[in-house]
Amino acid sequence: MSYYRIISALFLAVLGCSLMADEKPLILRGQIDGKAFSEVGRLYVDNDRLIHFRTDQRLYYFSHMYYIWDALTKAGVVADGKIVHHDPIRITGNYSKAAYVYNFLEEPALRGSQIVWIDRVEKVESLPEMEEAFSYLFDGKSLQGWSATSNWQIADKAFSCSPPSTRVAEQLMSHSSHTDFELSFEYRGSWGTSASLLLRANKKGDGISLSLDHINEGTVGFPKSAAGASRPYSLHENREKRGVGATTHYHIQYEGRPAHDAVAHNKLLECAQLSEFLREWDGGFWNIVRVRCVGADPEITLWINGFLISKFKANTVVLREKNPAHIGAIENYEVHPSGGIGFAVHSMKHEKPEFLLRELRVMKLDKN
Repeated sequence: MSYYRIISALFLAVLGCSLMADEKPLILRGQIDGKAFSEVGRLYVDNDRLIHFRTDQRLYYFSHMYYIWDALTKAGVVADGKIVHHDPIRITGNYSKAAYVYNFLEEPALRGSQIVWIDRVEKVESLPEMEEAFSYLFDGKSLQGWSATSNWQIADKAFSCSPPSTRVAEQLMSHSSHTDFELSFEYRGSWGTSASLLLRANKKGDGISLSLDHINEGTVGFPKSAAGASRPYSLHENREKRGVGATTHYHIQYEGRPAHDAVAHNKLLECAQLSEFLREWDGGFWNIVRVRCVGADPEITLWINGFLISKFKANTVVLREKNPAHIGAIENYEVHPSGGIGFAVHSMKHEKPEFLLRELRVMKLDKN
């Protein structure tokens, strides 16, 4: 018997003894690289037809394994595959990225998403205090409170933008004006989409701009002015063909490359490492963005899925040169005392509208 088989047999024997004393675990996680969590949130189903668990800062995507549905059913949250309990719940378990477990699941629909293993589900009375402090900017069914160009529509309780017909960006702008605030929203962009988040913007769309680019050489969560002005690393898509015949599919991974731009790094007070960003950001599904804007010389802090991506002083971002040939180049980066919250889609590779926004909420911050 090989050394490996001996070690495996000993491991299973020890495991079997421990299971006699303890309750059988939901899954033997083996070498899966995951993180423990225990959070309060709500369950819902969206167009992906997957049940998601939304907390204040993160979306957890469930895998298709039976024990998850069993745990939710035993807790009285799900019945016959449908959500029957819409109040908050606490889920305790473990999560990982699909990239780490892909060889176990072989499920292309889960590329890049988070997979959750549930250990415990319990009903709770309310959501965390911080989530309750936010006010909704979008009612999920109308443009009330917003101005939008013609390519912005509303579908399935989300703003949806189709590809721009010209080189003029498609803009969505709030009527409300904000000075010191924290903004939270969910966005999903198909690969090939260049988009921007605008803060303290005027009616023309001039304001503080941050990138939401799902394109090669793009970036997410950094000040967006001239090409390369604040780009410590850039994103790239890597498609790997797998399977044969009818089972052939593309396994899509998202990777990045350092920009080695000293000017870009010096503009930032804090900056996530590339490996950290790729672990937390989801290139194929929804992400929760939280951004804080505070001060007369505003300090901007941005988190993606609860993970700090960048912090910078808005006035330190200087438009070094204009480059009209660069899609999404921001010539209207300006710092105002207050203004609207907006989004601009500059380009989109696919015809199917796949730049989506939902759960837009804002919390006013004290000036002290």
